[in-house]
Amino acid sequence: MNIEDFSKKIEDIVADIYEESIQNQESAWKVLYKKVDDRFEENADFIKEATDDWTAEEWKKLFLHQNDIGNPDIYAFIAKKLEEMTNGEFFKECIAENMSYIEKDVYYTTDKEALYKSDILLSAVKALNRISSSSAKKEGEEAFRICNPVNEHILYELAEYVAVQCEDKLPEMISDESIEGDKLVALLSMCIQENKRSDDIYSAMKQRFKKLPDNSETKDIFAAIFGDYGETNAIMMLRKFAKSLIAEYTEDGNRETFSRIMMVMSVIEGLGGITDDLMQ
Repeated sequence: MNIEDFSKKIEDIVADIYEESIQNQESAWKVLYKKVDDRFEENADFIKEATDDWTAEEWKKLFLHQNDIGNPDIYAFIAKKLEEMTNGEFFKECIAENMSYIEKDVYYTTDKEALYKSDILLSAVKALNRISSSSAKKEGEEAFRICNPVNEHILYELAEYVAVQCEDKLPEMISDESIEGDKLVALLSMCIQENKRSDDIYSAMKQRFKKLPDNSETKDIFAAIFGDYGETNAIMMLRKFAKSLIAEYTEDGNRETFSRIMMVMSVIEGLGGITDDLMQ
């Protein structure tokens, strides 16, 4: 079967699942992916027969065709086949060859090539995340480091890959002051989402938090992340931050500062800490 016909057929196979997910906006993506994977498993005989004579080149063309028709969520069976037939090289190349494009803002660009190439990189990272492959650890980390934070859709996909596949590098990356602002928040958020917790990670988070200036918006988000992390040892550090904000509010009466205080106190209480004494 040719690539275009096969692509149309597999889209039809799961069309009802995606239609259902659109109608039910609360549908979790992991649940959606499982339904899709199960449906393709039910149609494994058709897929095998239709692609039995395909070489790696056909599978690569299918990947590119899926991108061309606007489907960056490469199906798991396609990702697995490409990893197998290229010995893990194809997606590495997709990231390495296109990462320079994501240094720029690809949300608002008239550069069609940059938009297309960034989509190839995004699809490759999504595919690796779908099948939890560690074949592009070096490339994934490098792309995350150079990605312009404004490209949020790409940044968070890369952050997920780094959090899962580069776990041993997380303390170092959290401590790295060149990773800041939205990029630091993305990395920390994915550490929480992927349940990456260790003494080394917490220690890096604590030291990095202390280094951030109290007037930093990132520090506010960081404080909330400690609440999601669930480490009660953070209570004393967060109380100190709250006291600093309270001293600032006492001087200027700024309502925004008061809102920040309330947020930090809520995190402290969520971790089991006491805040009644802080505003006295």
